[in-house]
Amino acid sequence: MSRFVLPVVLLVLALGFVRADDNDPEPPRPAEAEWKKLQGTWDIVKMVVAGMDASKELKDKGAHLVITKGKFAFHEKANDKGEVVTVTLDPRKKPPELNLRNPRQNEEAKGIYKLDKDELTIGFSFDQKERPKVFDNAQALMVLKRRPVKK
Repeated sequence: MSRFVLPVVLLVLALGFVRADDNDPEPPRPAEAEWKKLQGTWDIVKMVVAGMDASKELKDKGAHLVITKGKFAFHEKANDKGEVVTVTLDPRKKPPELNLRNPRQNEEAKGIYKLDKDELTIGFSFDQKERPKVFDNAQALMVLKRRPVKK
C-alpha cells in the first residue's frame, strides 16, 4: 500500500502547480454576473412604501425602473428624466443584498432582492442601520416585471 502513496502525493503536487492558460478568461465575479441578469427596463407591478400602496397610481403614470450596471433610474412618468441612484449588490448573501445611494440627497437605503425569471422583488429600509431580513418586514417593497426588449 505504501508504494502507491508516493505517486499519489506527486500527482497531487503536480496538479496543484499546473497553471491555467493565460488566455483563459477569469471567472466572472458574482456581482458582475448578477448585473447582466438585472439590466433592462422593469415596469412597476407593486409599490408599497410605509404601508401605503402606490401601485395603481404609478402603473397609470407609466412608472418604471431602468437598471444598468451600478445604477437604478426610477422614472415616475413614462417620459421623465428619472431619479438615478447608485447601487451595489451582494448576490452571495441569503437573501441577496443591495445598497442604494442617492448622491444628490446623500441618502442610503439597505435592501434585499429576489430575481425570479422576469420578476424582480426589492425590499428596502430607509433606516441605514437595519436591512430587512424578509420582504414582509421591508419599509418599502417593489415588485417589477421585465419589459420585453423591442426588436
